[in-house]
Amino acid sequence: MTGSLSKKSRGKFATTTPSAQVQQSALKKVAEQSKAAPDKLTVTETKAYWYDAKLVSKKNAQSVAVPAFKVDIKGPSADKKGEPATWVVFVDATNTGKVLGSWSETKHLNRVVCDNANQQIDPNQAGCGTDSIQSTRAEGEAPSGIEDVDKIYDYLGNTEKFYAQYTQVANLTNLIGNDTGDGHGQALRATVRLCTYDECPYQNAFWSGTYMAYGSGLTTEDITAHELTHGVTQNTNGLVYSDEPGAINESMSDVFGELTFLVDTANPCNTAQNRWKLGACSSIGVIRDMANPKAHRQPDSYNGQYWYTGSGDNGGVHTNSGVGNKTAELLVDGGSLNGVTVTGLGIEKTAALYWTTQTLLSANTDYAALSSALKNACNTNVQNSTAGTTAADCVQVANATKATMLPQLKTRT
Repeated sequence: MTGSLSKKSRGKFATTTPSAQVQQSALKKVAEQSKAAPDKLTVTETKAYWYDAKLVSKKNAQSVAVPAFKVDIKGPSADKKGEPATWVVFVDATNTGKVLGSWSETKHLNRVVCDNANQQIDPNQAGCGTDSIQSTRAEGEAPSGIEDVDKIYDYLGNTEKFYAQYTQVANLTNLIGNDTGDGHGQALRATVRLCTYDECPYQNAFWSGTYMAYGSGLTTEDITAHELTHGVTQNTNGLVYSDEPGAINESMSDVFGELTFLVDTANPCNTAQNRWKLGACSSIGVIRDMANPKAHRQPDSYNGQYWYTGSGDNGGVHTNSGVGNKTAELLVDGGSLNGVTVTGLGIEKTAALYWTTQTLLSANTDYAALSSALKNACNTNVQNSTAGTTAADCVQVANATKATMLPQLKTRT
């Protein structure tokens, strides 16, 4: 949501010190939207911010950042029996009586999970919340008792929580959710226990563009976050799903999928043995190893062993993604490859780095452009004091791109 993450910016700050009018406008907006008593609302923080409507999940908005003040407000929820609630409001810095955007931080998540119960259907008709496949468990409902349904319900929530905590996506449901007209509204939607006419149970999972579908037993946390991240990529930079852009698209899903899994220490599958192994604990087992891509015939270096140059699999999107995956693994945990040593940054800084990178990519980004974007994203995060990122961290980012032999282009500082 900062200017540095946007396609372009417009306007400038006359001052970065907010006036009293800024807080007044924010409080008025929250009181109107939430019906909360104005005297029960409190401003917890106000700071200068570049506001980009596109990056805060307004789908049809242009990516243009404008100067604003971000106001955080807390108070009791009027429609949740007084439960604690928080809101975010963006006030125009050039017209402090104007609110650019606002939302409740406590009411975004909306999930709908449908059980296909292993009935053979056309996978193109597997949308959750349609006439053929109706809701089994919707937001706020009790567990269904169907393992795949209840797992996905939880993992949808965990993925939204991860994005809210570690990226600038305040509302994953709003960014990629779909309203089918079934009365449950815009929601993260998933169909489980899918069978097709050719395969039962279906041995895969996919993001359709509006919903997810899983074969029986493929309902793991990393796969869930992986598929949701395809939706994020679709609505953030639109990486083309072929050749190098497609490999980066797949890698971004693997990166955010695995990071979502790794921060969930309550997941019994999250063990040292399963670290970086996509699909661990699923019915089909591990499908990729981000720490050791070669174990599954993926390259760990650009143009290295197992690099795919054919036309199958949309130009090797599920193969050449190993290079991006190894880059991310080195950035989190550190290590050495091709004579280059990388000191790990940990999950928080790496997640912030990859989110900023997502916002800098274009639809046709190749690995050379990804290399530059990672380094530019690190510089951006230093400038914006994001996740405690330092200039020393950016040296490690550059090292990671060299370790996996990504093409090196000039970067800005």
